[in-house]
Amino acid sequence: MSIKKQIKMRLFECNEEIIDTVYKKLQSREIHPSGSFDKAGRFIAENSDIVTVRNPSRSWPFSHMIHCRTKKYVRRVCEKFQCETLDELIRHV
Repeated sequence: MSIKKQIKMRLFECNEEIIDTVYKKLQSREIHPSGSFDKAGRFIAENSDIVTVRNPSRSWPFSHMIHCRTKKYVRRVCEKFQCETLDELIRHV
């Protein structure tokens, strides 16, 4: 990987403890991803621009919800919004 690509990827590095805490809260259902449901019952994530899975369908209505509970998603939200505290990250997840 080139140096430029590494610098671009790590312009803002999040605290791993904060990411782990939010990830565990999402997994235990203490907090829930932000988003909404359409008339067909499909969950659409609020941060759908950073979701890297298929769009929800009638057969798979929770594809965004499942992805929003992964550590990869939490890290991307942290980097996108440059969250420095736990409360900031929870607000944007």
